[in-house]
Amino acid sequence: MTTASVLDEGYDALDVATNVAFAYVRTHSASIEATKASRKVTTLSPTAARTLILVDVACDLPQAWLDHHGVGVMPRVLKTSTTEVVEDRDPARAQQLIAMLDCGNFMSAQSLPLTPVATRDQMQRYMTTTPDAVLQVCVSASRSKLFVNALSATQSLVLIHNKVRRSVGKQAPLTAWVVDSLNALSGVGVTVAHAVMLRESGSPASEIAVTLNAFRRNVHTLVVLDDVSYAARAARNTERDSVSGWKAKLATWFNLKPVVHINSDRVRAVARHRGHHRAIEQTLRTTEAQLKLGLATPFVCVGYAGDLGSIESLEAYQSLKALCNRNRISLSLAVMSMTGVLSFGPRSLSVSFASQHYRP
Repeated sequence: MTTASVLDEGYDALDVATNVAFAYVRTHSASIEATKASRKVTTLSPTAARTLILVDVACDLPQAWLDHHGVGVMPRVLKTSTTEVVEDRDPARAQQLIAMLDCGNFMSAQSLPLTPVATRDQMQRYMTTTPDAVLQVCVSASRSKLFVNALSATQSLVLIHNKVRRSVGKQAPLTAWVVDSLNALSGVGVTVAHAVMLRESGSPASEIAVTLNAFRRNVHTLVVLDDVSYAARAARNTERDSVSGWKAKLATWFNLKPVVHINSDRVRAVARHRGHHRAIEQTLRTTEAQLKLGLATPFVCVGYAGDLGSIESLEAYQSLKALCNRNRISLSLAVMSMTGVLSFGPRSLSVSFASQHYRP
């Protein structure tokens, strides 16, 4: 029986032979140098390098930011009846998907997380600094099987690496945590940005995980929808309360653009504006008002399913950007993930921040 078949049988058998563990690490570390060479990954401090942070691809953070902070990205698979596409943080591919959706193609596509085995193998690709801890931030467990798959994958990875560590006399075991962000889109981005800030301040992974479990309750995501039919379909796919057909038609007839609030695994409409441009402007103004009240972490994350120039040119965005600069708050703008585009549609906008003051 091959090494792969032994490790792919499942996670109930918690005992793995040491030689199998060594073979797995050797085999799946072959692409590490290629991974390093293909990206401009910043060398982390010795303290930060001991904690590997991973995040779902649907986090609405620029790949350059993720590389700079040494954050690994867990891809997804976009599946149609005839094709499968691996999703990464490539904005060009997301723009292609947006164009295809506008033409009526890929409407039936689904975003699926990697299997537990594929998740574990992907995690191993990022074990480039032999960290002592792994911390993964996932999209809300109620929206995706990613969280459950990550738990299984992490259990297997820890088992394998600790077999190897014990055999070479390394006393410190590999530890791991998987955090359910209770959020989506740019809300996952804000959560992982806070985790990175804590890691850079010297906090160990165990403290970061505990802090995130409380912090995530204060992360708010506002999503502006241009076409509510996407959200209605996504709600049906995740067994959430769906938008009724007559409400969707009514919104279209009167050019009403809803704003959805995501927080602590709750999703609800909090506003409606006549016209997409006005809805985006008002949402950015709301974010600016919250910034003035004070944020729980100095980071605002914006994702847009379209041309970023159309957002950067808005007066409300420039005002928010100026306020962030004055208050030393990082403002991130990125093309929305392909998963987000499928869930909320082209030209949807997500804005996320962490605040104890926000009351929708």
